[in-house]
Amino acid sequence: MQKIMVVEDDEDILLIVAILLKKNGFSVIKIDDCKKAIALAIECMPDLILFDINLGVCDGRQLCLELKTIHKFIAPILLFSANPELATSVASFKADAFISKPFEADELINNIRTHLSHV
Repeated sequence: MQKIMVVEDDEDILLIVAILLKKNGFSVIKIDDCKKAIALAIECMPDLILFDINLGVCDGRQLCLELKTIHKFIAPILLFSANPELATSVASFKADAFISKPFEADELINNIRTHLSHV
């Protein structure tokens, strides 16, 4: 079973995404504390990470960049945000894709499966 780590500070969104992923056969690691996200990602080695960009005190793009450059994390990292204008910045932070909120369930699952198939 493939592991997906979801980093989201909105508990409702975190719960909905976790339920959706589990329903589609994924194992889910959920975290709402962005300060612990890097350590948890290194410890658990998920097959894919979903980072919200606006995590209150953290920026998901910065966390993505740190994982990809400093920790040489090779699994896909997808960023999502309610601000679609941020889509243009994700490549410079080494993210594999951007998903705009609100998103359709099928869109999220298809995006995840596409990126997992390239690993």
